[in-house]
Amino acid sequence: MIEQEVHAVVFHDPTIDVWVGVCLEYDVVTQGKTREEAFDHVAEAVELTLEDLSADDLEDAYQPLDGEPEVRRIAVSVPDANEIRSRITRRPIVAAESMPPRKPR
Repeated sequence: MIEQEVHAVVFHDPTIDVWVGVCLEYDVVTQGKTREEAFDHVAEAVELTLEDLSADDLEDAYQPLDGEPEVRRIAVSVPDANEIRSRITRRPIVAAESMPPRKPR
């Protein structure tokens, strides 16, 4: 085994009161009760994920980062739930009589 440094990001999720940890290079997500536990769980989860991979799969799994990651809050536009519901209800309903008859088996 060799040791490799990876980037882990942790953040607190107050809705379920846990710390979520993410490994950026291996796309692994885990959680812990504390910030430190989340970091520890990221290391453990990455090791467990990688221990049974073939050499080819291991190369495919690793996504190196160029430089140091920067974390910041950004604003994105997302659809409103009511907007989505109104799109769904506006879809035309096809009446059964307008559909072609089923062929007998």
